[in-house]
Amino acid sequence: MIQNDALLIGCPEGITSRMRYIFSTLLHEMMGVTFTLTDDMQLFSDTDTPKILYGVPTYRTAAIIPSGLLTENGTACQTPGIVYYNDYPVLFHTPEPYALLPFDVFSAAFWMLSRYEEYQPFEPDLHGRYPATASLCGRNNLLKLPVVDLWSEMLKEKLQAYFPDLTFEPRSFRFIPTIDADSAWAYRHKPWIQQAGAAAGELLTGRWKALMHRVSVHLHLQPDPFYTWGLVDELHKGYPFPTVFFLLGQYNAFNKNVYPKSPALQHLIREMNQKGPCGIHPSYETAFNPDIMLREIALLCNITGIPVERSRQHFLRFRLPETFRALTRFGITEDYSMGYASEPGFRAGTCQPFRFYDLTAEEETLLRLFPLTVMDGTLRDYLNLTPEQATETIRQLADTVKKYRGVFISLWHNESFSEKGRWIRWTNVYRELLRYANPN
Repeated sequence: MIQNDALLIGCPEGITSRMRYIFSTLLHEMMGVTFTLTDDMQLFSDTDTPKILYGVPTYRTAAIIPSGLLTENGTACQTPGIVYYNDYPVLFHTPEPYALLPFDVFSAAFWMLSRYEEYQPFEPDLHGRYPATASLCGRNNLLKLPVVDLWSEMLKEKLQAYFPDLTFEPRSFRFIPTIDADSAWAYRHKPWIQQAGAAAGELLTGRWKALMHRVSVHLHLQPDPFYTWGLVDELHKGYPFPTVFFLLGQYNAFNKNVYPKSPALQHLIREMNQKGPCGIHPSYETAFNPDIMLREIALLCNITGIPVERSRQHFLRFRLPETFRALTRFGITEDYSMGYASEPGFRAGTCQPFRFYDLTAEEETLLRLFPLTVMDGTLRDYLNLTPEQATETIRQLADTVKKYRGVFISLWHNESFSEKGRWIRWTNVYRELLRYANPN
């Protein structure tokens, strides 16, 4: 049954799982269009309703010319070239007089959202991650442009021109602040053997000021610099309370957290969970070891007493498709890892949440990916920006997300509010972020 108010899409080459995924993502989720797919070309020809052909037209009809990507399986080693259309970058150029657009917008969006390029051989960074410099957008200085959202707007304009009565459900801008609790305390509640080792190192290297600070915190003469949770409360009055992701991995060189079963940490988790949603921050090793990931998810579930639904990988360290496949298997429905540590912007080319498509299994999953827009460590440690430069970068990114009515997601750390060391004057950066990104 063809709905009278739906867009009919004719697929003469057959309907694949890739087509179902990207038509649903681009048309329904991003543009709010109801649509129906058919590979019955007689039905397509006879139906009097708004319709487009995903194929090469043999007569005058609105069409998108396929590049072939959506009828393939696997990940052939290919990188589409960039062509500029009306001064905007597009992929899978397919010029044709009767085409709605001179490129295969569906293949282009699928290539970006599936992270097709990350399945190809690459030179990993120091932490085994896919680097921004390896990506097509990174190499072409396009990370700050959500190209998939741009392409969806192009397609929407064409559809509106062809079919004025076609209905589009409007989107609205949203803001989701998040905090990663890599280490809820700098000194307190950590094993004494670790503290003694660190203190000995400060003593042997003559870092007297750091040693005295450590001792004074343990003697309760000064507050722990990373315990900024009262300030977090104060900052978010009048704003959405942040989603907090807790690291519960075993202590090592990359997981410098409080002991996961610490009563103090568990009390903090329960306290934060009453104020806003909490998630798991799977430890450094979990990107390549799902058994560890499962233990950490189970531990957070036991602490809060409710299923764990949200996750973000520590160090933004994940491997496709294995990490996201494991998260799906363990009941996670929202992941917030889709961003680069070294660059702000749009790793998957969008500021809209979207479902993870497993290219190895060739199937859409239940895991929804929430793309990260900006992280404190990116601005301060990777780009070496001043607080003023960081604030301007945040404003520009927020303006872009507002333009495309997307979701602005910030990542801060509790230690970044300490006003100590490299984080002096960065609390005001966050205050301006909250003010500027808040939609109200």
